[in-house]
Amino acid sequence: MIASLTSLLLVCLVLANLRLLGASRLQVCIRTVAAQGVALGLLPLLHASRPTLPHLLALAAAILLVKGVLFPRLLFRAQREANVRREVEPYVGFTPSMLFGVGSLAVAGYLAARLPLPGGRAARWRVLWRRFWLDRDVPPGRPWEGRRLFR
Repeated sequence: MIASLTSLLLVCLVLANLRLLGASRLQVCIRTVAAQGVALGLLPLLHASRPTLPHLLALAAAILLVKGVLFPRLLFRAQREANVRREVEPYVGFTPSMLFGVGSLAVAGYLAARLPLPGGRAARWRVLWRRFWLDRDVPPGRPWEGRRLFR
């Protein structure tokens, strides 16, 4: 359950990055970055084995407060006081920006798959398989190697 929530949160972070590339209003960009701050603040709590540790709670609270609340408020105030334009325009246009973002995401996925993991190639596939499929129904003490891949 926690692994699926963590995966969902990471997908939301990637989608928020793509939304930033396609947004034309400055306020939408600031709100999207604030939502990313909230998601990043929740990520350590979901991923930790013991989420009640004081330093972990302090880290999550600091991320939530700084990136999710403080920075957006400062940016909104700076926008209001400087009387800047509310529209933003990318250097190359919205469609090429989105294509570049999706292409960058594909390159990052390719490079991440090539990173060495401890245990070699088998460990890489085991991590990917467990992350996306087996975490839903594997009891905590049952090893991965004893399971059938296809039922």
